[in-house]
Amino acid sequence: MNTILFIVGAPGVGKTTLVRRLLEPDSFFNVKPKWTIGLNGLVCAAGHYTGGTFDGADTVPYNGFLPALQHWKEHLSDFKLTILDGDRFSDKRSVEFFQTHGVRQKVLHCIASSELLAERRNQRGSTQNPSWMKGRETKSTRFATDLFSPEDNRLILQMHEAPEDLERRVRKWLR
Repeated sequence: MNTILFIVGAPGVGKTTLVRRLLEPDSFFNVKPKWTIGLNGLVCAAGHYTGGTFDGADTVPYNGFLPALQHWKEHLSDFKLTILDGDRFSDKRSVEFFQTHGVRQKVLHCIASSELLAERRNQRGSTQNPSWMKGRETKSTRFATDLFSPEDNRLILQMHEAPEDLERRVRKWLR
């Protein structure tokens, strides 16, 4: 069964870094709407993963949400894994949209200590408003816990481990 994987967490927790590790190596970009698409038809992800500071689904404009979902429906619904990273797609409308398509939905809730979050944000030069960042963290927690009750559909991932270890744990959980 095909899987929709929502990856949520506070800004700077490491969501996008993890997604880059889950993508197919020779992925290409669909320009509009923005998708990163694996050549083997296994993994696609909303947004463009180019290595930028604010990358992935953050590159999808807020008004690009519905066109991106429509594009998935028309062109990408056969992919084994669809990744929706971060704030743009983590709401009830997305969950309801995918419920009508008979796919398995899972959420990966990434968490880290406030010290690690501050360190990562400083490394990338983040100057986001602290209350906005706290709001995004609260939103991600509510999304993960309110819409994904069954434990087999929700994984809380402590992001202090090495990226390769996190990737291994996620891949094992997705099987």
